[in-house]
Amino acid sequence: MLKKHKISLQKKGLAHLVFLLGFAAPIVTSSLVTVPKAIAQPIRKAVVFAPPSNIRAVPNGQILCSVRSTTSINIYSYRDGWYETDYCGSGYIHQSQVKFPQ
Repeated sequence: MLKKHKISLQKKGLAHLVFLLGFAAPIVTSSLVTVPKAIAQPIRKAVVFAPPSNIRAVPNGQILCSVRSTTSINIYSYRDGWYETDYCGSGYIHQSQVKFPQ
């Protein structure tokens, strides 16, 4: 019998991902698809240059944690002034808080 695992990556209805036999296939529920960080590759590395900086659950949303020292973080996507990162699990940091190394 096949086992079907459903993992919700829902952030305000952004997307769900269904795992079937170890194959991940995103199902789009809006214009933005979120893929788990275990599968996705970061598009860039950024440096949080002026801590403390907040990581939020959604842009302008609840604070998940704070970056308290100058730290390199993974960046997965950008939208309306916010970068998606896997720092604190998964969240968003404002563009004013990061710099990209040359």
